[in-house]
Amino acid sequence: MGSSTSILIRPKLLINGSKANLKMLKNCKAVLRITNYIDDIPVTKNFDSLTFTNDRELAVQFQVPPNLGSIHIKLMASVQNSTTRKMESFTAEEAF
Repeated sequence: MGSSTSILIRPKLLINGSKANLKMLKNCKAVLRITNYIDDIPVTKNFDSLTFTNDRELAVQFQVPPNLGSIHIKLMASVQNSTTRKMESFTAEEAF
């Protein structure tokens, strides 16, 4: 197995174009999928119950496999709509 490293996550929450407090994000989860370039078999790691703060990034640590080919991370969270009082889900993804 390779060494370990971290991905830093800093979400940006905007409400009507203005920055909002990240404490409004609920049910925050991240799914990390890493693939090596030899056999292209993905390995998935879930990070549940994430909590974000406005003043720093959140680091999620994982093992780097030998022959790393790609990294894909997906962040999922919910925010309560203040008008309808319903929870709305959002996702963001990035591949490296």
